[in-house]
Amino acid sequence: EYDSNLALDICNGLRPEFEKGTPEIYKNLAYRCMNSNPKQRPKADELSKILIFWYHSINGEMFSYKGSKVEAIFEEDNKELREIPSTYGKNHSNIYISQEFSFSKLPNPSNSSITNSYFEENMNNEGISDKYENCSYCNKSITEELWCNECDPHYMIGGWTSGIPDIDKFIKDTMYNARNYNYCFLEWIVFDRFTGIKQICEDELAKVYTATWIDGKSEFNNESWKKYEFKSMEIILKSLDESQNMSPKCLNELKFYWNLSKKYKVNTTFKFYGITKNPKTKEIMIVIELTNLKSLRNVLTNDFKNILWKDKICLLQNLAFYLKYLHELNYFCKVLHCGDYSWILNFELFEQANEQKLGLLPYIAPEVLNGDPYTFFSDIYSFGIVMTELSSGKPPYYNRSHDSNLATDICIGLRPEFEKGTPEIYKELAYKCMNANSIERPKTDELYQILDFWNDILNGKVLGYIGKEIEVMFENADKEIPNISTLYEKNPDAKYTSQVFTFSNLPKPVNSSIVISYLKGTNNKENNQADNKICSYCHKLFIEKLWCKECDPYCMIEGWTSGNLSIDKFIKGSIYNARQSSNSKFLEWVSFNRFTDIDQIGKGGFAKVYSAIWIDGKSKYEKLNDGSWKKLESKPTKVALKKLNGSQNISSKYLNELEIYWNFYLESFNYLDFYGITRDPTTNEFAMILEFANNGNLRNALSYKFNSILWKDKILLLYDLVVDLSNMHKLGYFHKDLHSGNILRKDSLLYISDFGLSEPANEQKSDNKVYGVLPYIAPEVLNKEPYTSSSDIYSFGIIMIELSFGKPPFYNKKHNLNLALAICDGLRPEFGKGTPEIYKKLAYRCTNANSIKRPTADELFDIMELWHRSIIFGENFSYNGKEIKAILEEADIEIPNISTFYEKDPDAIYTSRELTFNNLSKPINSSIISSYLQEDKINEATYHDSQLADLDFKR
Repeated sequence: EYDSNLALDICNGLRPEFEKGTPEIYKNLAYRCMNSNPKQRPKADELSKILIFWYHSINGEMFSYKGSKVEAIFEEDNKELREIPSTYGKNHSNIYISQEFSFSKLPNPSNSSITNSYFEENMNNEGISDKYENCSYCNKSITEELWCNECDPHYMIGGWTSGIPDIDKFIKDTMYNARNYNYCFLEWIVFDRFTGIKQICEDELAKVYTATWIDGKSEFNNESWKKYEFKSMEIILKSLDESQNMSPKCLNELKFYWNLSKKYKVNTTFKFYGITKNPKTKEIMIVIELTNLKSLRNVLTNDFKNILWKDKICLLQNLAFYLKYLHELNYFCKVLHCGDYSWILNFELFEQANEQKLGLLPYIAPEVLNGDPYTFFSDIYSFGIVMTELSSGKPPYYNRSHDSNLATDICIGLRPEFEKGTPEIYKELAYKCMNANSIERPKTDELYQILDFWNDILNGKVLGYIGKEIEVMFENADKEIPNISTLYEKNPDAKYTSQVFTFSNLPKPVNSSIVISYLKGTNNKENNQADNKICSYCHKLFIEKLWCKECDPYCMIEGWTSGNLSIDKFIKGSIYNARQSSNSKFLEWVSFNRFTDIDQIGKGGFAKVYSAIWIDGKSKYEKLNDGSWKKLESKPTKVALKKLNGSQNISSKYLNELEIYWNFYLESFNYLDFYGITRDPTTNEFAMILEFANNGNLRNALSYKFNSILWKDKILLLYDLVVDLSNMHKLGYFHKDLHSGNILRKDSLLYISDFGLSEPANEQKSDNKVYGVLPYIAPEVLNKEPYTSSSDIYSFGIIMIELSFGKPPFYNKKHNLNLALAICDGLRPEFGKGTPEIYKKLAYRCTNANSIKRPTADELFDIMELWHRSIIFGENFSYNGKEIKAILEEADIEIPNISTFYEKDPDAIYTSRELTFNNLSKPINSSIISSYLQEDKINEATYHDSQLADLDFKR
């Protein structure tokens, strides 16, 4: 019975019985969960991990031997299930519903002897020694011998420790992540597993050795860790500075090498396999495999005449590849030169803070010699020196003493010589890298793109006449290689090992006349757009004519200019982004003579709108092998041309509208297409090329077709409108000029247009000027308060009323100070006869004088969606869908009785303009609005939900 006696027994260790055949690992876990000591029970995440492992093992998804063992355990015990009876006699006093219990004087909880003995017996039977009670990676207890098999490197690779907790943790992290993400991981390797150790490099920075690794690399396969093959391999051992005491610098170096190896694991040049420790010196060493194990200097000395320009460009591309990655991680190389066994081995100086001037003098940038800090551009200078060395085959300044005199000459413009036949585009790039003005040197990503492009050309991957032209340049240069002598007599004081330099009173770095002539030639090319020598979008140098072919709209769209740099930049930015992103939308510059049948169809306060036939239509392009863009089709299209007044001089206001509309168009499918920009040569006005709205604006529709627009159509129109408004507000913009004249209709859909007054919420002007159409402007804005998103909501409410009435708001009043005063005092337009009360109530909420109590665009969206779906689906949509549908259908009966004839006051102005009012009264609601809002409050209190209050179904 479920009483105090049972409670007493539970505290004394009583637990339910397990059925015959229950697996021991299952019992063990259950007993742990039911342990009388709550602190010794497993946590939920541990339980989850155990059960997930069992589940995958039972389903044959864990291929390790322990996974198979789990599978066998449960399969064996499944046989017992058939013999277990499923019936039982229930004690009728047992109550299997939650109750409140109150017991007193119960003993302290304890485990039964069965539970305790089971723990001990299970530990012995499962063979879990004290050594493995906790997973050495995640530190969770091992409830059965295998649950942490994939987690614990102790199980994974035969038991090891480096003796340094930080290194153990670092290596185990790589192993643990290997099974989750990739198959790259590090190993701890005992030093006696290396033979034939031979030092190959030592300087101020590091000691480097070659060796044979007896066992070779471990492989991870099928969720198990094992030596996939016993194959010795040649590797490099590199000692780490300050590693005897495992400094933070040493650990950072390990992490850097690991990130480098992992990020570029597809590149076979550099592989980081593991870590070891020299037992004599106590130095930590990294184990690396390097292909092409010769310093670049040795290669140039011994094999220069066999190195074609194609090979040189490939070497430089690889160098730029690693240098680019270093810079992305905010590291400097600082010691880049051709003497390294690899340009990535000397890592000690890849630090931001250490300003010690250490390196090889010929490769050190002049500003660094002058005492300025290292920067990324200092590495670029060294890169340029390496380029000269690849050209000549000789070390830079081999015939000079590497002393203060050389440092002085470098500062006043001395640079190494290029060998005969070096392509001019190569020299131009090298001189740009060695520019005395560091900030004018190219960045690593630019270097990499250039060299990668050249490499593709020289390997036949780039087609086209310009690619062929570059290929010929380097092929001609190859013909000179046999004539170049690599013999030279080195000055005894020319030192090509890293040293510490201290110079004082050096001159300010300048360029020599030779460098200036190359840079000047480059600048001339940059200024020559017609010759395609510079990318007109990103302004990077065309070292060869086409490297920015894919970037530059000049190449992409057959050559054009609007004659205005801001417009060119705007259009090219859209094209460039279309190439880089999945969004293929982009703008075009279209000559005005490509339009016919131009007719003015509208005029507002700030713009004129024309319809026209675009002879060519919107461009669609196919990217060709040479990076150019081919137009696929030409189809005449009817478009709208919107000319903004005063656009001859491209004001910031005009650019603002272009950029805002373009941002909306990119982010949503609910705006009319923005095709491009053109310019009327007669007026010099720029015009936006927009999708043509074939049904005019909302005002025209209400004037001519009001009696055929049913309430279901009105709700759909408002639904379209609020979708646009919600998207705009989510993007952080206000419209500020929303009225029926700039809401366009294409087919049966509405689209917001005219974004000339729109602006980001955080960039509002402070000139206190008010622009727009007076009846649609919120009273707080008339009072010169800042515009907010709720000001757009007020305009939306006025449009709701206009849809109900069919006539423009306040058509019979002068749009002057008196109307502004009346609006602030609570005057609102009239509703049409038969307008549903739920509709009025929502419109009045939108036009509430208290702006903070107006609904948001998202709330309006939810309400309009509910009404729209109720009309379509009725009672099948929601419990009140049928009633909403009936309300709106009943209102349709009155539509034929509503006259749309009206006589407009001559001073009722429905075009946007500047308005100036002073001393207006504080906005208040009229008694009619207040009565609706008061009723809304009552409903809100009743329903406890403002949206339900909006949907009150009183007629």
